Amino acid sequence: IRLLHGEAVRRLTALPAVQAAGLMHAGPFLSSISMNMRAPGIDSMPRLPGGGPYYFTGTTGTLEAHQVRLLRGRLWRDADLDSAAQPTVIITRRMAEAVWPGKDALQQCVIVDDRACAPVIGVIADLRRQQLREQPFLALFWPMGVGGDRPPGSPQVLVRMRGAGRRAEPLIRRVLLEVDPNQPYVTIVPYESFVDPRARSWRLGASVLSAFGAL
Repeated sequence: IRLLHGEAVRRLTALPAVQAAGLMHAGPFLSSISMNMRAPGIDSMPRLPGGGPYYFTGTTGTLEAHQVRLLRGRLWRDADLDSAAQPTVIITRRMAEAVWPGKDALQQCVIVDDRACAPVIGVIADLRRQQLREQPFLALFWPMGVGGDRPPGSPQVLVRMRGAGRRAEPLIRRVLLEVDPNQPYVTIVPYESFVDPRARSWRLGASVLSAFGAL
């Protein structure tokens, strides 16, 4: 199954219409996983109003498809996602400042669920977890399938197109069915469908204010 998923991402990434592609089990506006986390030399993790630490999962290409803004360090490379490799994590700016104030987060590591201490290799801009307006929270990205990690269920394939949008769905579906012809079907869902319900009240409010402004 892991080989099939990897082959699917490789074929999709090779398409001229695809900007980036990767795998994920949890992602912004989909789901996040809460975890036990600690850091060497720190008695207890800071408490933020939004909770956490939470983690999202991904592979090479996932963060690029999310279009996260890298502030420091680097994103994952293929060598980081080898199943026998040491896990490495990518954290948000807020987590870096909350856990290691005044220190270089890239020189630190975190212990997740009593695993070996995973080095921080990158710091990205803050992101949203479930809502457009949220309380500050701690979050990081964990490499999927690394260091004995076996997340439940099948991952989603996240694909960012080069402006093709819904017109590229038949192409994506064909590639995925070529990789595994035994699949009964392939479901393709625009990522906007996870965000739009959270934005509906904001759009309604903006429309009402615009109407009053026009009057």
